[in-house]
Amino acid sequence: MTLIAIIIPDRGDRPELTEHCFYQINRQTVKPEKIYHIDHPPADEKIDLVSRIKKGIQLAKNDGIDRVAIIENDDYYPDNYIESITWCQLTGILLTIYINIIHDRHKVILHPGRSSLFCTAFEISAFEDFEFPGPETIDLDKHIWRHKCFKILHYPKELPIGIKHGMGKCAGWYHTNAFHQMKPLNEALFKYYIKRKQSRDFYRCMKNNTNSA
Repeated sequence: MTLIAIIIPDRGDRPELTEHCFYQINRQTVKPEKIYHIDHPPADEKIDLVSRIKKGIQLAKNDGIDRVAIIENDDYYPDNYIESITWCQLTGILLTIYINIIHDRHKVILHPGRSSLFCTAFEISAFEDFEFPGPETIDLDKHIWRHKCFKILHYPKELPIGIKHGMGKCAGWYHTNAFHQMKPLNEALFKYYIKRKQSRDFYRCMKNNTNSA
C-alpha cells in the first residue's frame, strides 16, 4: 500500500487561513494517511520555510510515508487536488495562477521546468540525496526542481490557486510588492478560479477584515 502525506509549513501567525486549509483537506476525494502541520513557534522574524519542510520530510520518512504533497495553508485547493496528482519522483503543475484578494488582482505565470512550492509533490525515496539550501532561502521551489530525478509537470482540469494577502510572515513577492503588476480581477473570473463557494466567501471575509483593521 502506498502511503501519502501532506506537509503544511506554518508559523502560527494566520490561524484563520490554517483553519480553512484543514477544511479543504477534509474535503479531499483522496485522504492523506498523515498530515504534518509544522507550526512550532519561530525563533525569530527570519523566513524559516526550509527548516519546516525538512522537519516534515523527516517525520514522513520516520513514519514510512512513500509520497508527500506540500500544502501551503493560505492557498486554494480543489476537492480532487490529491487525486489529480500525477505521481512520480517529482511532480507539479506547469503554471501558477495568483490572486491578490486584498487588491482584487490576478496573474498567470508560466515557469517552464518547475512548479510552485504550493503545488509540488514527490516521492520520499527520490530525495534521499537532496541538499537543502540555506535556512533563510525563500525560493525553495526552484532548488527542489533542480534536483536530478524523474519529473512530471501536468495541467489538471481544476487548478490550485496561489492566494496573496499580506497577512502574517509572507515570502511571496505578489503579497505586497508587485500586486500592481497583476491584472484586475472581476467577479466572473474570481468564480472561475475559485469554484468552491465556501472558499470564495472565506476569502472575501478575509479581505473585508483586513481592510477594516
